[in-house]
Amino acid sequence: MANYAASKAYSLVLGESLYCELKDQGIDVLVVSPGATNTPGKDLYDIDYDSLPIKWMSVEEVVNKSLKSLGQKSVIIPGLRNRLFACVSSGLYTRNCVSSFFAGLARRVIPKSRM
Repeated sequence: MANYAASKAYSLVLGESLYCELKDQGIDVLVVSPGATNTPGKDLYDIDYDSLPIKWMSVEEVVNKSLKSLGQKSVIIPGLRNRLFACVSSGLYTRNCVSSFFAGLARRVIPKSRM
């Protein structure tokens, strides 16, 4: 989980940096942080998704919202629930608090045999 989170943070900072560096050359960069998207990838892991407070977005919904944002901003978080959670977790709580929250979620949904 730590490696996954770190790779997401790297992708976010890289995308934001490339957006700033390349916008004067007419090149658009957009980082998409879609949250729970209903793709076949969600079925690759033995996770009890029913115990999470998530609403799956369709791939089409994520793609449409993302394409509408291209050229307007560097980062998009599709879905109102996803944006609200991102706002709360990045502004009201420390990173340590948010990490602890996600660790607790992981303990609830990942079978003990895999931890």
